[in-house]
Amino acid sequence: MIKISRVEAYQYMDQADFDLMDKIHAELAAEETNNYRELSSQFFVQGDRTLYLEFYLDGVRVERIVFLQTKIKLTADGEKRLAEAVEGANLEMKNKTVEVVAGLDEGLLRSKVFDLDYVRGGIELNAATLRNIDIELGQIAENVENTKSDMESMALTFNDINHKILLLSDLMNYVTKDLKTNTKQLGDLQHVLWQEVKNYEND
Repeated sequence: MIKISRVEAYQYMDQADFDLMDKIHAELAAEETNNYRELSSQFFVQGDRTLYLEFYLDGVRVERIVFLQTKIKLTADGEKRLAEAVEGANLEMKNKTVEVVAGLDEGLLRSKVFDLDYVRGGIELNAATLRNIDIELGQIAENVENTKSDMESMALTFNDINHKILLLSDLMNYVTKDLKTNTKQLGDLQHVLWQEVKNYEND
């Protein structure tokens, strides 16, 4: 992943993205415990060109928004930086794996560490998506609360809400299935790695 500027990110964000970003920023800024802490943020692009935004309080990450539908088109220089970042991350992971595999099954550990990193990323995306669904449901509740009492306004509002709920239901169904798969893979990886450690200790 690489950092990109707000100007670059804003070119590809739609109104829903801006609304979500502003809502999270406002929520973090409004919390009483954060009054004397520095709130900052940074945009990033992942290897698949997905945009995401991280919020920090005093330099510590406290929130991440993944804009799943927003794909970034990088310049030639940006593509080069992203390719170098991905290659560097892969090399760093490989080096870290080599450092801890003395006496263990190096090939197995390297493979499982890469798998573990992939599953962790999947679970983070699941969590971010669930967070976004929660925000959307909150907005639906707010719209219902603010709907005028005349029949025309109510009909228009509930027609829009019905459409959103159907979309959120499909998304929730997908995310829960994906999260179930990711947690099972995580459990399987934990079992394999733990078994390898036990075998090493017994040798």
